[in-house]
Order: sequence, then structure tokens, then C-alpha cells
Amino acid sequence: MTSRTDQTVLPLGDELLAQVLGLLSGKELAQAEATCPHWHDLIQSHTLWQKMTEKTWRKHSTASWAAPAVLWEASSQKEWKRIYISMLVNWRIRQKAVISFLTGHTLPVTCLTASQGTIASGSADKTVRVWDRKTHICRHILQLPSSPSALYLLSDDVTAVTCLRSCSVWKGSRCLRTICPNLLGRSHICCTTVSENLLFLAAHGESTIHVWDLYSGLELQIFRPTDSAPITSLAAGTLHGQQVLLAGTENSLMLVLRQDDGQALAPPVRIDFRRPVKRIILQEDEFAVAAGSLPGNSGWGAPTIVRFCKAQEQRNPGRPSCEY
Repeated sequence: MTSRTDQTVLPLGDELLAQVLGLLSGKELAQAEATCPHWHDLIQSHTLWQKMTEKTWRKHSTASWAAPAVLWEASSQKEWKRIYISMLVNWRIRQKAVISFLTGHTLPVTCLTASQGTIASGSADKTVRVWDRKTHICRHILQLPSSPSALYLLSDDVTAVTCLRSCSVWKGSRCLRTICPNLLGRSHICCTTVSENLLFLAAHGESTIHVWDLYSGLELQIFRPTDSAPITSLAAGTLHGQQVLLAGTENSLMLVLRQDDGQALAPPVRIDFRRPVKRIILQEDEFAVAAGSLPGNSGWGAPTIVRFCKAQEQRNPGRPSCEY
């Protein structure tokens, strides 16, 4: 009969044990932390998670992603552990998800758009780069008088670019036409949107919407909505098969207009109290998502989802809706 030999583990001092635990990987350190209360307190009282985070950051610092803003401001080991996990997860996701990095701009990107075969990016370096979406090769570089604020792909080879005081249409790298609206005083272009060959434009501080033909360069008409507040955002699209123009205003309203004559299709929709409507997105031929800006340009307010339904349809009382 084989006798069982008792094995005794000699206790280690906390400092020596901390050095041993510091050799573990992040997964092993988390497992050790859950072993017993003493090890948990030891890991929390030492800087093990901070060292793990800094070591991992140095290892992956050449990766194309930014360090967390709070990386050097964590006040406890619990926060360091949270930062480590978040950093590692983000790095792994990017390693799997990133297909390619489109490099070439020398200053930050200010606007971006894409179609099935093309990506267009505008930058503060006063250029627009048009990329092939499959090969990721830059096909064209458009030189502009100022930084672009909005981009629209009319086709894979035709791009409309909005700058501070003008809008230009490009075919490849050749400028077909430049539209310079007659802006009153020192006003500049506040917002634009494009529907097929039409450009809808509102100047800063104005309550009118100018409609231009992008190919002929002619101003077709001017919409003057009944609401006299300045226009702050525009979105063009289709709602239930009808071409509409949504306009956000300074006094927190969203106007629903027809594209052909600017007539109101529905009463104005209130988006947010005392906040200008700075962004509108049309979705699924039925919904619009709008957001107002916070005071002092400190960020965006909570987005409001509006469902557009025909007058004879039954509305959902639990969701904001607009009949027309």
C-alpha cells in the first residue's frame, strides 16, 4: 500500500510573491486574483495591473490606434484592470476588423463618404482623396481653396464637394463646375445636402434654402419655410416613396418639405428644447434620427427618432411620429 506524502508549500513574503505574480500574463493574473482574499488584496495593493497595462501598451504601441485618454490618470488598481481589459479588447477587435488604412492626408480628415465602389475623404489639408474601395488605391486628388465640409458621390467618378463659401463638382480629378452662391455679408455655407443632381444649401444665419442644379450651375429656386428660424441642418431622401427635404432649425424644429416646391408636408416636429438641430439622418424610408447640439458646442444631445407614417396608418403611442 502506497503511503501518501504530505506536501507543504513554504509561505512567501508579500514582496517576493508580488514579484512572482508580476511575471504572469493578464489572464493568469486575473485568475490569481480570484484564488483567495489574500492574493486579491495583495494584487490590489501593489501596482501589478498598472505594470501589466503599461507593458501591454509598450508591446502594441506601434499599432494604429490611440491610447485611452485616461491611461495615465487611473487612481486605483481596479481602474488599471478595467483599462487593460478595454485596451486589449479594442486592440484585438481592430486586428481582426481593420482591412486597410488609407494614408495620404497630412492633416485631420474633416468629412467622409462612400459608395459601392468608391470612398472619398476630405481633409484640413485642403484636399479630397478619392479611393477605390476594393484595391484601396487613391485614384484622384482634388485640390481645393479651403477645407471641405461635406462630400457627396454622385457616381463612382463624380464628386460634389462643399467648402466654406462654394460647392464644386468634379469628374475624376477635373473640376466641372464651381457654384459660388451669393452669400449676404460675411455669411458662409452652414449646411448642404444632395439629391440626385440637386444641391440644397442654407447659409449661416439664414432661414431660406437655395436649390441649385449641380451640372448646369443654375440656381433653380429658393424655399422660404413658414418657420422663420435659421436653418441649421438638411437631409434629403425618400419617405414612403416621396422625395422629401428635412430641415433642422435653430429653435429645435424639424421641417418636412417637398423637394420640388418646398411646401410643408407635415407640421414641424420638435426635436429638443432650446437646442439647434445640428444633424438629421434619414433611415429605412420611414424613420429620421435627429440630434441637437449641447450649449457651448460641447457635444451632441440625445438623438430623437421620429417615425413618419401616413395619416390613415395607426400610430404607435410609445414612439414619436409625424403624420403627412
